[in-house]
Amino acid sequence: MAVCGAGYWSKLQIPAWLETNEVEIVALYNRTYEKGLIVAGMFGIPRVYDDAEKMMSNEQIDFIDIITEAPGHEWLTLLASKHNIPVICQKPMAHTLESCIKMKTECEKTGVPFYIHENYRWQLHFRFVKNAIVTKRVGNLIRARIQMYTGGVDGWAVQPYLSTLKHMALIDAGPHILDLVRFMFGEIDSVYAVTLKTFSGCVGEDTAVILVKTGKVPIVCEICEHCDSKVFVECTNGSIIIDNDNIAHISIKGESVESVDTKNYQRYKFASDSDWDLHGGASIHSIIECNRSFISAFKSGKPPETIASDNLITMRAVFASIRSVEENRTVFIDEMDK
Repeated sequence: MAVCGAGYWSKLQIPAWLETNEVEIVALYNRTYEKGLIVAGMFGIPRVYDDAEKMMSNEQIDFIDIITEAPGHEWLTLLASKHNIPVICQKPMAHTLESCIKMKTECEKTGVPFYIHENYRWQLHFRFVKNAIVTKRVGNLIRARIQMYTGGVDGWAVQPYLSTLKHMALIDAGPHILDLVRFMFGEIDSVYAVTLKTFSGCVGEDTAVILVKTGKVPIVCEICEHCDSKVFVECTNGSIIIDNDNIAHISIKGESVESVDTKNYQRYKFASDSDWDLHGGASIHSIIECNRSFISAFKSGKPPETIASDNLITMRAVFASIRSVEENRTVFIDEMDK
């Protein structure tokens, strides 16, 4: 495989690939050659390019992982598609719905597999909730809430690009939280979003609340600096709470509360203490698990969960949320195709 990008996330994504013990990274592209050399040296990647076309022409590449900031996603995906190289692309797929559609369409035309690294659904506590909903452990779904920490000033310190984005909370964390809604609770019919700017160092809004409707079920999504829990689910026979320590608390009517520790992962040495604290161990673990899902897909020929055509549904909800803020109204997802 090959990697595009030598920024902040490459230092977590590359070792997460190596943690699987199933890939060899033969080359790295970065627009700044010297920066690419540094990251390649950290992980034993033998060749570095500052010309993506040359790398894709010269190297034998089974698939490519695009880890650049979002403005690089479209042109690198289309270039890989031209070279018939399967693509894994970081979220968000792109910063416009038109770009997302173009990337998906071009890869379909060339028959190139196109996957999105949407790793949050691989966090163990979210998969626990998904299983509880599917098996109706506490009955039928009534309502739910998801809270997601933005990273705030600490996050912008390692990714200063984020602080320059209009609608930052929605375009950066929105893909994660809305994908989790779809993954755990079902397809989204409509959204109504409100955003706030609470930090002077951010151009766009850093806080968002999205009221999502999945059928008749309301889901409140909160992208915020301070979270009192990660997930709350109310069902006909009880409730589930995932607290900030990733402990699941299941309350069934007429019975005592059961607590389940979902932290079934090790402390990965490749993540620094500051990165572990900023993102959380569950998030670091989910990067590896998401990568493993792609490896399994390439081996079996069966699409992974986060294929681009599925992620495009999530991105429609993201851009519907942005439209909701700009027009101050509820936006139905089917409007986004008009």
